[in-house]
Amino acid sequence: MYYKIDNNFIIKYKVILNYEQLEKIKDEVIKNCSIVSHVQYKSENPSLFAQKYSQVFQNYQEKRIKTENNSIIYDINYDQYNFDMLVHVIDNILNGNYAYIDYLYNMPSKDNTEIENLLIYKKELITKSQNNNFLKEQLLECTRKIAFLEERNKKHELALTYIPNIIENIKLEEVKRYAIDDIMAFMNFLNIDTIDIKKLNKKK
Repeated sequence: MYYKIDNNFIIKYKVILNYEQLEKIKDEVIKNCSIVSHVQYKSENPSLFAQKYSQVFQNYQEKRIKTENNSIIYDINYDQYNFDMLVHVIDNILNGNYAYIDYLYNMPSKDNTEIENLLIYKKELITKSQNNNFLKEQLLECTRKIAFLEERNKKHELALTYIPNIIENIKLEEVKRYAIDDIMAFMNFLNIDTIDIKKLNKKK
């Protein structure tokens, strides 16, 4: 069930999901709105973690290599997907945590605060890092982080365009509505201070 406050009422809804379509939309958001980074390294053990989480780690490959001292190492390659927050929202709704339906109507747009702070820090590093190798590394890492956040904002703007389609595949059937004044009177009778709508909408 999903509960929503509308004017002077708390409305109780039955939630009907089009699971197949929502899964398809989620896959599209993963494909089109994720930041993908290629990972390559050598290890004595295959990356079972990367193989298990196939949506996060895609195009996994490992090559068995015999070393000069006859030991075995693995050359491991895969693409790591950094999902947009909308994927997390869809997953929770599919798993019955209907509090996340609210995110579809209040999804935050891009946040430039962290980028702005990093740009200020970058200017400081440029001034101080001329003869300091450690600060040069910090400057390089800061530049990478800014590029990552700018790319994430672009991907998030694209992800937001999927929200109308998601909402179309979530049907809310009203079960009953309760007048808030009546609920408040009942709460006073029971000496209850507040009702947390978010808790009501969490998966039971």
